[in-house]
Amino acid sequence: MKAELRKMTGAVMNALEWNVVGASRDDLLEQAKKALRGCYVETANSIFCRWEVRGGTPEEAVIFTDDGQIVSRYSIEDLLAETHKSFAGRSRA
Repeated sequence: MKAELRKMTGAVMNALEWNVVGASRDDLLEQAKKALRGCYVETANSIFCRWEVRGGTPEEAVIFTDDGQIVSRYSIEDLLAETHKSFAGRSRA
């Protein structure tokens, strides 16, 4: 399996491969969520891009098979909808 952190345009920001033999679709979705959420800081009402993420903040995490079939996808829009928070730009901290 492979995972990519991407811009919504499809531009790949970071890619990695790992062995997930026996992982369920739910497990893979949780991995995608964790990868994307690691690029953001959450407060009580807002979500900010981490300042440490250089070259732009990824907007979606995509997990797919070695032959390119998408298994799981999670975007900043999904994160905002799930948490009922607003996007507030780049963190100053």
